Amino acid sequence: CQLALVVLILSVSVSIKAIVPTSFGFLPEDYRLFTADGDFKCADKAFSIPLHSVNDNYCDCLDGSDEAGTSACTNGKFYCINVGHQGKLIPSSRVHDGICDCCDGSDEYIPTIASPEPAGAEPLGDESRHTADGKANETGWTSKCPDSCAEFGQRRRAELTKLIELHEKGLARRAEYSKQGARMRQAVV
Repeated sequence: CQLALVVLILSVSVSIKAIVPTSFGFLPEDYRLFTADGDFKCADKAFSIPLHSVNDNYCDCLDGSDEAGTSACTNGKFYCINVGHQGKLIPSSRVHDGICDCCDGSDEYIPTIASPEPAGAEPLGDESRHTADGKANETGWTSKCPDSCAEFGQRRRAELTKLIELHEKGLARRAEYSKQGARMRQAVV
């Protein structure tokens, strides 16, 4: 009984805040900004910051490159991986704005990893620890947005297949007209 009371008091008194995975929202080619000595080098190369200052909801780099996974910097960029479709770069101001801009929902992520008080992060509720079907999420985040990338990707691939078929028909017709033109020139000569 006393143990349950201690757990309840600790859970109420310790503010649990969400952690944004450090590399969340970064373009894969920007992973080079994470240095081997555990720092992050701002994209404008002005200076380096400690790794724990990346995606902490505070704009340390003047170019906003340290906050790709948050909307802290007005000039930041967020990369949607969009597995099954195509990646997309959006302004960081669109992260957590209530509109699903990425087909994988990553711009409206809800972290599923918690730790005591990283600076500036939003509180993590128990409802965010599970996906829409109630299963625990292994990736470190879930989203209120449906993941529609496979559907969009399938539609886009079908469009591209039709476009390729159209181009192939056009090339075949061009070759046919070219042969007809050559025969007509031969007939005139």
